[in-house]
Amino acid sequence: MSQLLSRRAFFSRSAAGLATPALIAGGASVPFAAHAEKAAAAPVGDIQKFKVGEIEVIALSDGYLTVPAQLLMGYEEDGAKSAAMTAYKPFDPAQFSLAVNGYIIKVGERVIAVDSGAPGFMAPNLGQWAGSLALAGLSVDQIDTLFLTHMHIDHVGGMSDISGDAPKALLPNAQLIASEAEFGFTFSDETVAQAPEAMREGILASQALVSPYVDTAERLKADAETEIAPGVTAVPLPGHTPGHMGLRITSGGESLLIWGDIVHAQAYQFTHPEWTIAFDADPATASKTRAKLLDELTVDRLRIAGMHLDFPSLGYVERAGDQYRYIPTPADHV
Repeated sequence: MSQLLSRRAFFSRSAAGLATPALIAGGASVPFAAHAEKAAAAPVGDIQKFKVGEIEVIALSDGYLTVPAQLLMGYEEDGAKSAAMTAYKPFDPAQFSLAVNGYIIKVGERVIAVDSGAPGFMAPNLGQWAGSLALAGLSVDQIDTLFLTHMHIDHVGGMSDISGDAPKALLPNAQLIASEAEFGFTFSDETVAQAPEAMREGILASQALVSPYVDTAERLKADAETEIAPGVTAVPLPGHTPGHMGLRITSGGESLLIWGDIVHAQAYQFTHPEWTIAFDADPATASKTRAKLLDELTVDRLRIAGMHLDFPSLGYVERAGDQYRYIPTPADHV
């Protein structure tokens, strides 16, 4: 059975009222503009600044949402409870909290945004990316580059306004950088047609949010490392989507990997890297990529940051027997 068919079957078995809020704000018949009009004013947000050598990185909180535990493929309650205890996380057999983060990288005069959070209509506590950017003392006009780890809707929400007749870019001076495979996947008619109904509107909204930047975008090879700025290199991390990539930042003998969506459920997937999430385009590859990367990180002691790790989303991975544990670390004050 194909991965898309497997995911479709999963969503058809799931209660629509559980699956839908994690991705979209209502039924597929409701236009995007109506969602945007219903979105409440977003909270201010939060930031954390830190250094990687001479490169400044700013974590931007976009907020969080709550998703059903049943979206984790392989989930079983006893294993989940034990994993949550290992992670010192509260355990709820029905659901878990999923943080949404973005990052700013300042390299010389360059200001690079890494993802742009979720649209506020997805959940009451999302849509804080722009407020966090302002807290960091930055305006949208200062961003010259927008790197997308991938194009799921919770990563592209701050880049455009889709409440009017046509999408409008909110980052007027930013060039979009993403993998060629990600453009092909997100803008494919086949992707939309074969997606479970509960996911379809999220894909269409992602297309609308990304569309103002497409003509001038830089498209990277998804299977090769590419330096996009001095000390900042895009690295392939396939599985979650075909073009999913991270960024490795290296300066002054220090390194950081912004790993995108390698982990969604912080309480569970370090102990159970084989557990995938229903949003993975290729669950087998996503699981393989996660397990390989976690093993490498325990050896390299490379600091990591992730879009769905608890804010301020900065830490290390260590061995815990034959499994792994995430160790959050305080950031430098800069």
